[in-house]
Amino acid sequence: MATSGKHWSSCMVLILILVSAPDGAGLIAAETSGTAVVQGIAGYVYVSTNGQQYLPLQRNAVIRPGMQIATGAGAAVDLFLGQGAGILRLTQNSRVELRSLQFHHDGHVIAYQVTLHQGILLGLGQTAMEGVKYEVSYPQGRLLSRSALFRADARGYLVALEGALDIHHGEPEGQGSLLQTPPPAFFTPQGGLQAAPPGLVQEIQNQAAAKLSAPSSSKRGPFSWFPWPFSRD
Repeated sequence: MATSGKHWSSCMVLILILVSAPDGAGLIAAETSGTAVVQGIAGYVYVSTNGQQYLPLQRNAVIRPGMQIATGAGAAVDLFLGQGAGILRLTQNSRVELRSLQFHHDGHVIAYQVTLHQGILLGLGQTAMEGVKYEVSYPQGRLLSRSALFRADARGYLVALEGALDIHHGEPEGQGSLLQTPPPAFFTPQGGLQAAPPGLVQEIQNQAAAKLSAPSSSKRGPFSWFPWPFSRD
């Protein structure tokens, strides 16, 4: 009985620690690493695991952290990250790497990190809760997204149509710019924060509204058979 009592006391102490922890601290134990899913695809899209050869990517494929996805001319692909994080759409001649994807026990994505090496990425349908961390890094900086519709260009041209982007472009950690809507706003390396012109807004809305379908032919060879439109580095 004494041993049983000690065990019960230990359990109660653990419960009290989790309940009394500061907001968010108790979520650490509930985090699990997850995977993304290819929800839509159009044109020639390829995937590489841990820097190995690029191979054709198919609809419903599972994307794990460490995988890189590349699109050819006229191609696009939708990655469903999970509840809250929505979809990341990679447009043509682009390359992105999924670095990490963390889920809470209730199924919501509480954090993701992707690196946009080249090209353009759209964020669609994000419904981020307080305390989550959705990060897209690119060669000259990174952004933290609280936006239901945004576009990131690897050259540093960033647009928010709904919600906000916390931008750190070529700046020390802790310094940044907030791209807040409404109205739609964008950031350029040369001009900083600006209102997004109607033509740019319409262009992004058209990109976001496009429906992706499967490639007309699944008989695609390894990546080396396909003309690479940009650097793999």
